[in-house]
Amino acid sequence: MATLWSDRSRWMRFIISGTINTGVDFACFAAILRWSELVPFQANLIAFSAAVCVSFILNRLWTFGDRRSGSLLAFVLWMAAIALLSSWLLDRAILVGVSVVVAKLGVTALVVVVSYQVMNRLVFAPRRAGMAVIGGIFALSAMVGLNAVLTFDAGPVESPVVEIDPALPREKPVEGSLNIYHLGHSLVGRDMPAMLAQLAGAGHDYGVQLGWGTSLSQHLAGPEAIFGFAEENMTSRFVPLDHALADPGYDALVFTESIGLREAIRYHDSTNAVTQLVRRATEANPDLAIYLYETWHPQYEGDWLSRIPDDWHTYWLPHLLAAAIHVAGKEVHVVPAGTVMARLVQKVDATPGGLGGMTRREDLFKDEIHLSDIGLYLVALTHYAAVYRRSPVGLPHELLLYDGTTANAPSADLALAMQRIVEETVFSFPRYKKLNGPKD
Repeated sequence: MATLWSDRSRWMRFIISGTINTGVDFACFAAILRWSELVPFQANLIAFSAAVCVSFILNRLWTFGDRRSGSLLAFVLWMAAIALLSSWLLDRAILVGVSVVVAKLGVTALVVVVSYQVMNRLVFAPRRAGMAVIGGIFALSAMVGLNAVLTFDAGPVESPVVEIDPALPREKPVEGSLNIYHLGHSLVGRDMPAMLAQLAGAGHDYGVQLGWGTSLSQHLAGPEAIFGFAEENMTSRFVPLDHALADPGYDALVFTESIGLREAIRYHDSTNAVTQLVRRATEANPDLAIYLYETWHPQYEGDWLSRIPDDWHTYWLPHLLAAAIHVAGKEVHVVPAGTVMARLVQKVDATPGGLGGMTRREDLFKDEIHLSDIGLYLVALTHYAAVYRRSPVGLPHELLLYDGTTANAPSADLALAMQRIVEETVFSFPRYKKLNGPKD
């Protein structure tokens, strides 16, 4: 009975110590993401390391203090191994569409259980210092190998080269209505296409295929590769990708890549996926207009404003747009939603008291990356201007969501400011032509 009580007491001390460690971990993790350019994997490693220092002191002096044991070397080795494991799991979870917060909470819960068993049975176990060190070396080696093998970067993708073509004339507005196919994930969603349909008016039609954080390669692989396929496509607007690509009734394909964009390009072969998608689309329907929907990154990953143009030139343009232009053999248009959002935020920040009731970037969002109703309206306006090539100034700003409920509308002043920024951005956004590149 005394042993059982001692174990329970030790477990409670470990939980208290772990709560303190977790506070240090989360505080450092959030601060690094907010004020640095590091990605979640790197931020997690640094934050976990800081928490480890606090953890050893608390566990050596308090949780396992009665044992008068504990190898610092074994502790560092095991914690390094667990840090790599947790960072790898965090990275994988985010890549398949789990939010940063949920992923971090899930990984932390696993770390607590694993860490207690390691410390209780090895690191702070009397007469097991040697075994703990040897086990730590093997565990760390295994985690280094796991990260090296499963996150191997094969090097830069050879992409076609494009440049801005200032000679391209401004395109004429579309006459009549369009039938659009939207391919993507939650940054497409159900509500934004529904808002676009209302802005476009009678005759506009559309279909969608969605998933949770779904990459283009997962869409091409089929429903079994798409997380949340059944849930996200439980809508009358769902059209399977294979059917849509073979349907000559669509006027435009609007596609986007999953976020984080860098990880999607590296691990999901985005350039090849774009090539396959556009080739299939244009072979079935040569007149189909192709649009790349530029999105945005989570609010608190580095400098949000500067990253949007940086990501365009580093990722969207060379890895996605260039490949699409090359295989299409014609202009591929851009829906520059991320750029529009950045310009609106810059305008709000530069206006004392905000703009039409909007005072901060967060007003566009409901969490770290998904849009509020006001953000949805802005992106729907951007789609309208891009695909219809018409000015959005004067469009209605009180719209419905997909389910028929009333969206939280921007003020009339804010709506007008949004419309003008969308018009200026979309109609002045660079248009690109192919220079050279690898042949198909």
